[in-house]
Amino acid sequence: MTDCFSLRFAALAGAALLSAAAATPADAQVRIDRDQTGRVVAITGLPTGSGCVRGTGTGRVVDRKVEKGELQGFTFNEPPYDDSYINLPAAYDIRDRAAYARLQAAFDDLFRKGARLKVRSVACGAAGRIVKLMSATLIEAPPAPKAAAVPAPAPVPPAPAPAAPAASPAVPPPAPAAAEPMGVLLHSPDSPAKPVVAPKIDEPPAPAATQAKPAAGLPASAADAPKTATATPPDIPRKPSRWQLVQPTKVQVDLRIQSEDRAFRFLLSCQKGRNGGVEVSNWFLPPGNWSISNSPTPASIDGRPQRWQVGGADEGLVFSDGEFNGMATLSPGARDQLARGQRFVVSGRMDRGGRPREAVFDISGSEEVFASFDARCRGFRR
Repeated sequence: MTDCFSLRFAALAGAALLSAAAATPADAQVRIDRDQTGRVVAITGLPTGSGCVRGTGTGRVVDRKVEKGELQGFTFNEPPYDDSYINLPAAYDIRDRAAYARLQAAFDDLFRKGARLKVRSVACGAAGRIVKLMSATLIEAPPAPKAAAVPAPAPVPPAPAPAAPAASPAVPPPAPAAAEPMGVLLHSPDSPAKPVVAPKIDEPPAPAATQAKPAAGLPASAADAPKTATATPPDIPRKPSRWQLVQPTKVQVDLRIQSEDRAFRFLLSCQKGRNGGVEVSNWFLPPGNWSISNSPTPASIDGRPQRWQVGGADEGLVFSDGEFNGMATLSPGARDQLARGQRFVVSGRMDRGGRPREAVFDISGSEEVFASFDARCRGFRR
């Protein structure tokens, strides 16, 4: 694979350099590599934050997140693990707007659905749950879409032959003697007349000892009529849950969900702890310039306020209603309400006290996925 990969990049036509201002003290040098056809095959040197853990992976792009015409991130599938979400640099990470526009065009070209990539990323934030991209290299382009089959044109019928000119009227010749009417040929005078056969009338068979008697109280016609089987109505298809069950590592399993407007994210995580135990935590991720309500009950499930404590900062909040192994977290009872509920709402405002904006999550039909989450979490105790 390495030799083929190096041969692929031997035909590079050139590289474009972008000067980008990173979130780190030192400026990063972003590099975009293209092949001889102009296709983007690598992006390196993206700005990242400090205090993060680096990692690499190889997999495929299975989904993309686009907001206001800009690619914000992509969902990455790396076997044998489940899908994970990788963030791309935002506009405030790169001060040069022209360079950011060129970088967005390169993102859209490289991170196509189905593309197989080798990525380098960093995990930041609490427990490394916010993953940011450092570089990406194309290994295999996505399959080309199949062309739609064009139906063959219908055959054109041949043009009718021109009609012959009408001939002048002439006296018809006398019919030959053999040309007799069809009825004369079938019923000649020498043939004996056949008797007229009356239409046959079906008569009911004679009653027999083994013949079934009609049911009492019903006419014979109703009793003899075949009974049609009653069709069983099909089951109503169950609405799929919006929660996503992913396992980023062998000792961690997450439940993730996005709000209905895809601007907010909520995460439940279970990971193997010390001494064979488990640690269950959560993480609420709002968009920028959003702050949670000052109400003592900003979160509600199906209209019922939840007396949860709120910790963390606006860029990442933590809910808790108790402690487990010395860590503030949501109790099994709170998680059971999320599993059985229909609607989860977190109240807040934009621009630090501006217009109200709620984070609304559709959590209906989630009992099965929560049961799978709990089962995997219990498996870490072994």
